[in-house]
Amino acid sequence: MDNNCIKELSEDFKNNIIEKLRDDEIGKIVINYQTILMIESCLYYKIKRKKDKQNELRRLVRADMRRLANLYTNFKKFEVKSVYNNATDMFFRLNFRHLFSAISNYTSSKNEEQKSGLKHALYYLILNAAEKLVGHFLAQENNKVADNICNFLKLFKLKKDSIFADANNDLVSRRNRKLKKPVNLPIENDIENLRNYTIETIKKTVNNKIILWDLHYFVLLRNCTVTRLTIFNARRGGELARLLLSDRKDADEEVWLDQQRNNSDSSISKIKIAYQIGKGNRDVSIFIPLDTIEAMRILSDIKIQTNVGINLENPYVFASGKNLESRCSGWHALTSVCQNLPLENKKKLTATTNRHRISILMASISMTDSERNLFYDYMGHSEAINKHISSTTCNNAARKNWIKIV
Repeated sequence: MDNNCIKELSEDFKNNIIEKLRDDEIGKIVINYQTILMIESCLYYKIKRKKDKQNELRRLVRADMRRLANLYTNFKKFEVKSVYNNATDMFFRLNFRHLFSAISNYTSSKNEEQKSGLKHALYYLILNAAEKLVGHFLAQENNKVADNICNFLKLFKLKKDSIFADANNDLVSRRNRKLKKPVNLPIENDIENLRNYTIETIKKTVNNKIILWDLHYFVLLRNCTVTRLTIFNARRGGELARLLLSDRKDADEEVWLDQQRNNSDSSISKIKIAYQIGKGNRDVSIFIPLDTIEAMRILSDIKIQTNVGINLENPYVFASGKNLESRCSGWHALTSVCQNLPLENKKKLTATTNRHRISILMASISMTDSERNLFYDYMGHSEAINKHISSTTCNNAARKNWIKIV
């Protein structure tokens, strides 16, 4: 290991990234690659400001470090032109064809099927890594190497389609042809059973005045509450799970509701609203039904958290008891709750398939353009996704009319 490089890294990066790398062959290789450590430390500090996504981002940085190490390991198998004798050599034009070969090797599997998700991720990883290297060499006043890497970036962007188009097309095809097929949507009876179970379990638990709170009851209430909110809001699995205590407090105090203009609307009293930071730093709204309010207060209660071993500095409503600063996994919470129910098809009931279900149901409802745009904005859909969902529903309606005509 390059001790000088390690000394230059912050204690935060060492403790949360380096020391938590998996202790396997690639993990040991990573900490000996000075360039990879430098690149990932730059990426880490860039995204560190996103306080509510700390755990996801730390895992992402560790995963990126391993990917770069794997890519460089494959890269060295070829007769590359060695300039620095480290990972920087991957970002020179004269080694471009070898990098292309390394990408193909790394993203291929034994059954000859391509790892499209990995290949898609590598494009953005290589792009970000090269940009960080340019900044690094410019700061060292090494304009020659910085210019060389800039030329590599130009070539890389020009060759993007020839290298990565197959992976992107495969991902789009699988998403559109498989995940969004109506046959793969959750069964409505299963959704209803899940809804009833979470509501009843939450009600029974919060109304039990003699309950002795331990980690078992805390996890049960936590998993049911985050599952109820995830399905109710049609959100992705991890979004509701990272709700902050401060976000819950704002919802409880109704700071996001205009009390002056909504006091005559009785429907407002049946639901509370919170906001959290979503993709691209945009605000994502969360609707909180009244049957989860008391549960969230209990999960946030300092005495109960102390009894079950939750760190009082943990900022999440749905805190994890195993990690001082972590929160539960929304996917695991939903899966765990489903395991307790006699559902017809548990594999079909996920946060993602429920989003598709809600989108298709809403697309089939008659709405004004402004109402539909509000829904799309709430779901966070792009214009292309909106068009695809609408066309799928419209095609089914068109088929019925076609049969009547012919």
